[in-house]
Amino acid sequence: MNDPDLEQRLAAWTPPAPSSEARERARHRAAIALKQAAVETTGEQRPPDFSWKFVYAGLAAVALSVVVAVCWQQGVRRGGKPASAGADAGLLAQVAAEFPGQLDAIIDRQGDLQLDLAPAPDAAATDQPLLVEFQRGAARIRVFSYSGRKICLDLGNGPTCFEALIGGGGEVSVVGEDFVWTTQTPSVVKGWQISAASLSKTI
Repeated sequence: MNDPDLEQRLAAWTPPAPSSEARERARHRAAIALKQAAVETTGEQRPPDFSWKFVYAGLAAVALSVVVAVCWQQGVRRGGKPASAGADAGLLAQVAAEFPGQLDAIIDRQGDLQLDLAPAPDAAATDQPLLVEFQRGAARIRVFSYSGRKICLDLGNGPTCFEALIGGGGEVSVVGEDFVWTTQTPSVVKGWQISAASLSKTI
């Protein structure tokens, strides 16, 4: 883009947040479409518990679309540069609001976004957001989550599970089944270098 004036206007523009009615309509349409697709494929009605799985998948698709929209907005504002810590915290908070008590993590594999959702809402704390990054060469995986949540990633040769914990001084440690990472004792896991930081001060 070579138009400085257009770039400035894009940087200053903030798209309006979708209303609660718009979100409800999107969820309702996703549920109906998925349910109809199942009926057309098999020619028979599914029992209520089976239909609910499609509803749940539709809700996840709605949340994922919100993530994509927010990341695109951040990319426009920064010309493709990495988002700031404040933007990272805002992204996590906005998606968590779509699924109260269910969002365990947002996993960003260089633009390929995934949501890690709990099957049902719980009372797990969300007042200690954090970011864990895995870097191997040019490849990078960013995990937006909360202190104390168990997250599993495929880093090669099967899943790697860990918990990121925020200490009393705001320091972050990443604890896996066979490794512990801190800023004082950095670890490399399956060739991936780890870094982590709290996002609590940026919300």
